[in-house]
Amino acid sequence: MNKSNNKNKSINEGHGRTFLLPPELLLKVFNYLSDFQPALYASSLVCKQWLYCVAPILYCHPQIKDTYRWATFILTLTRERMSFFYGDLIRSIDLSSGKSIANEQHMYEQEQEYNMKGLPFIIVSTSSLIQLSRTCQNITSLNLSYTTLLYDSLIAETGEYLSTLQRYAIQPGLTHVQIPIEEAIQAIGKECRQLTEVKIQRCEWVTAHVIWMFAHYCPNLKRLDARRSTKCTVKRLIAHVLEEQQPMPARNNNSGNGLIHRDNAEEEVEDEIVVEEIIEDDEENNNFRFTSATAAAPVVDDETHPHSIGQRLSSPMSSTKSLKDVIYSIIMDAKELGALDLQWLQEYS
Repeated sequence: MNKSNNKNKSINEGHGRTFLLPPELLLKVFNYLSDFQPALYASSLVCKQWLYCVAPILYCHPQIKDTYRWATFILTLTRERMSFFYGDLIRSIDLSSGKSIANEQHMYEQEQEYNMKGLPFIIVSTSSLIQLSRTCQNITSLNLSYTTLLYDSLIAETGEYLSTLQRYAIQPGLTHVQIPIEEAIQAIGKECRQLTEVKIQRCEWVTAHVIWMFAHYCPNLKRLDARRSTKCTVKRLIAHVLEEQQPMPARNNNSGNGLIHRDNAEEEVEDEIVVEEIIEDDEENNNFRFTSATAAAPVVDDETHPHSIGQRLSSPMSSTKSLKDVIYSIIMDAKELGALDLQWLQEYS
């Protein structure tokens, strides 16, 4: 009897130390909640095993709904003691509160809602963007649409940001160094090397200069959406989504246009007996060779017809045009048309 009781006791104690479900199954279950952040957050508070399983899903694509949650989110990323580095898990951040423009119809509906009752804006400080760049270096997409920008200050004597201090903690006589938006964008471009997409729709702080700084400091940026940002005076920058331009695919004209490259002609007739007939009387036909294998298809000489070898004239867009070049050309066109507030562009030349 004592042996059986000891055995049951050891089994019960063993169940208390082991997990009922392996992490692989828990991850499979939690993946079904990837679009429900409150449920994922509640699950992360159950135990450490659930936290380790939920955190990669919860922090992969966070969506922030208000300014308070944004402030606590930054504190979570920058605190000294944490279970693991949450910033390494983040791939995209959405601060638009679900108000980003998906299409023209959605844009019209959002505009009507904004005009009727207004929409809450998340206040984003320049210091929070700098802290974001230092902790979330694997981020690929950043959505700052419908946000308000706060120009924060750094206290030179303590190294603290003014927005993180209570009013009673601010000592008089300290040196406040304001943090401009250019410093924040420059930090994002320097630290977040994988950033490819930025959305800054309907932002009062977005100007042509801000759009250019994102394109200038973020070398791998491929897509920028600044629609409805009315403070931008260059309307082409906010009329549609700005994207890098891919080259037109080259057309293979070896079949259909009757042109065969001289180098490839010998490979095609390698195993056949070729009977050549060279026309010497007509100077215009000296560059053509008729063979039984090519069925009277002209073989064009490289030196005489440099633009007709194997393909037609290349299209004007023969290489990728980066997003920076696209934005630069739009700004230069506006400057040539008489725009007066684009003098800052000379600083980047």
